[in-house]
Amino acid sequence: MHRVVHKPVAQLRSEMRPRDRVARVVSYVAMLLVGAAGSALVARHRSLGASVTGAHDHEFTVVQLMIMSDSELAKMDPLVMNLVVARGIPECADLDVARYASTVDGWARSIRDVNARDERSRRLGALYYQDKDLWRAGGMAVELARTYGITYTGERLDLTKPEQSFVHGVVDQRTGTCASMPVLYLAIGHRLDWPLHAVVSRDHMWVRWDDGGPVAEGGKRFNLEATTAGMAGHEGEFCSNTDEDYAKELNTPPVAISSGSDMASLTARETLGVYIQGRAGYWAAKGDWARAEADALLALSCFPKNRDLRIGLLQAMAHTNPQYFSRLELDLLPAVAGGASSLNPGRASSKPLPRLSPDDLDRINRANSLRAVTMPPDP
Repeated sequence: MHRVVHKPVAQLRSEMRPRDRVARVVSYVAMLLVGAAGSALVARHRSLGASVTGAHDHEFTVVQLMIMSDSELAKMDPLVMNLVVARGIPECADLDVARYASTVDGWARSIRDVNARDERSRRLGALYYQDKDLWRAGGMAVELARTYGITYTGERLDLTKPEQSFVHGVVDQRTGTCASMPVLYLAIGHRLDWPLHAVVSRDHMWVRWDDGGPVAEGGKRFNLEATTAGMAGHEGEFCSNTDEDYAKELNTPPVAISSGSDMASLTARETLGVYIQGRAGYWAAKGDWARAEADALLALSCFPKNRDLRIGLLQAMAHTNPQYFSRLELDLLPAVAGGASSLNPGRASSKPLPRLSPDDLDRINRANSLRAVTMPPDP
């Protein structure tokens, strides 16, 4: 029997990367990435239409994904989307996407069967009678941690390690981060036909069950925090924070919420932008600012509302466009990216608001996990 506990966390995390469609600017973006052949590539892929929506096709390119219609992209396996993006990184070029998809197929079947077995045997706790969907989704988190050993990474966060940012690392090493663990949840939900969506705020990503209906009219909406399942001392539990919890603990600015940048249930296209942002972070950490800028543009074309993507683009542009800006302007671009609130030259020497380093984020993540508040176990 899996014991599912609805567990709020006293303070949450803002961890690595994650975030952004100026729809059909794809031809221009493709030219940035693949040169003059980009337009021809887009035209050829566009002619494929719905034939490119096979769930486990490992021959996809990012351009193919981006020129799909919204309805086609919504049918795509989130795991495949994530790994197609990852394959643009040299050490991930030969990832066997079909193998990873097949592995997660088996995990999803097991989770479905365990939940069904417990329902048949009446091995249920109070949470089941409060919310069956939360019980089932929590059962997924518990089963992934208990049976497959999925847990938060014990390594120092490092954006140059794609296994920390993309889902293949979770499958191979059974550890992950807030960039990769939610992708596994999304992939399982996709296979079980659950309405799971990615959600981001600042540099943190989690998963939300959102059936699209207004809660006041019977719609279902709750969050799942992927990075706490399997935490030592809290086996058999999972975390479901409220939006208010996340906004408070991540210090999410109100404008980030009202603008649709943060805290929204993401579409498949916006989620693709988050994945591409992870790759942009890899290039930035490697000091390849031209590729970081190109991926930031791609990501922003998928998720134009996102603030973090714009910040990342500004950071890259500060390195790649010196010929277009004065010295003062170049000094201001990193200041804005670091959180400064004004481009007023009179404030050029003011210290920008601090942004957390990967080490800071990792330390906060682990410390907050240890302060988790647990409800009494189900009878």
